[in-house]
Amino acid sequence: MFAATGETRTQAGRADNSSTALVDGPFGANIVDAAASGMAVQQATGAAYFTHGGTAVRVVGATSRVVSTLAGSGSGAPGIVDGAGSDARFDGADGVAVSPCGLELFVADANNHRVRRVNLRSLVVDT
Repeated sequence: MFAATGETRTQAGRADNSSTALVDGPFGANIVDAAASGMAVQQATGAAYFTHGGTAVRVVGATSRVVSTLAGSGSGAPGIVDGAGSDARFDGADGVAVSPCGLELFVADANNHRVRRVNLRSLVVDT
């Protein structure tokens, strides 16, 4: 909801889609599956971070409405692998929180019983 106008609008995904595929791209072309969860908003930019199926961390731009996968993969096997971008693996990524400085994202990786960190500049995930 936009506080200034009270308007509510869809930022990402399509109502007519039942796919669980991980598809990045602009509004209307991207796919956000029903298992998306753990949303956190970066105050400075309005970017919304969320998880996808427990195996990926994604972001939707506040004004661009473009969805991008930051870490993990919708097609890769779940696991606990540190690394950059799609090389990282999660198993049950469920909750996210943006650090106070806005440069890190913390991910609750439930099935691995860990809190993982994503550097939002390099997109490197570590434990």
